[in-house]
Amino acid sequence: LLLSLDNASGDWRALAIRAGAALYRLRGIDQLIQSTKSRSFSPYLYNPAIDDERIYKLQSSPGWNAAARDALYIYAPLAHRLGLHRLKSELEGCAFRILYPRQHRIATGLFQMTLREQMNVNVSSYKRGSSSGAEDEIYER
Repeated sequence: LLLSLDNASGDWRALAIRAGAALYRLRGIDQLIQSTKSRSFSPYLYNPAIDDERIYKLQSSPGWNAAARDALYIYAPLAHRLGLHRLKSELEGCAFRILYPRQHRIATGLFQMTLREQMNVNVSSYKRGSSSGAEDEIYER
């Protein structure tokens, strides 16, 4: 892949297109996994052990893992070196979500918890710093 830049006809745009194609593949895989999760959830028929096992088997298929691994270890660093930082971050995000779903869930939960704590701190400091005599109200979305 990197050897294509060495010859005279090699062009960096071909590598950028390959990285974009890898992102397209990962988005398709991620959409399929998300649709399977939403389809499998039924409040009356939901069995977490069976459904989670089925989703795990679906996520651990060799072709999907290979595509996600290639994107994470080949195309994301390549996009970073080409200066395509948005493409790099999307490739890393999709590949990480496919390869490591449990760790992604944990990291997302911690991030959301941190955001909520920061919002609570900002709201409480705003209420304390009110200069007018009237009481201010803040509502979350």
